[in-house]
Amino acid sequence: MPIQIQSQQMIIGWNTKDASLSITGNLNNTLDIQIQPGELQINTSQPKVYIDQSEAFAEEGHKNVRQLMQELVSYSRQQWSAGVARTVSQGNELGAIENDVDPIPQQAIYNAYELQEKEFGYGVIPSSPPRFDVEKGEVHISYNPARVINNTRRAELDIQYSPWQIDYFVKQYASMKIDFVPSKLNQIA
Repeated sequence: MPIQIQSQQMIIGWNTKDASLSITGNLNNTLDIQIQPGELQINTSQPKVYIDQSEAFAEEGHKNVRQLMQELVSYSRQQWSAGVARTVSQGNELGAIENDVDPIPQQAIYNAYELQEKEFGYGVIPSSPPRFDVEKGEVHISYNPARVINNTRRAELDIQYSPWQIDYFVKQYASMKIDFVPSKLNQIA
């Protein structure tokens, strides 16, 4: 008995798709940079020197305003009292004209010359030195450094990537067909 075998090979097909890259959006970055400049502040207070010469002035006879006013008031009262006493005395001398003494020439010489004589005593060099007090000066420095503020926004992009792709499929499956063919001899008998 003859056997008849028919075979069919498998046929494979495929589809390919290339890789693809698509970029959409604004490719330009928006550059936003702000610079705050640095600040330097310097505040100073000057040094001060205080000179106290009150002790040296007191030795020379110099006085402050209050002491001088008190002394002048006292001196004025004394001079006023002396002037009143002199006027009364000279008035009494003029009132005693009956003594045959003419007081007018003596009073004139006294009032013109002797009354005007003064003594002045000055000390030129004081023995006490002045006192110095020093108040230090100060320098205050405040510094704020410069700053760079970067508000740059990156570009908003939409990137789509498709990799290379291959799809396999079977176009035709493999098959085998076996047929038994009866011989012609067997059919006659």
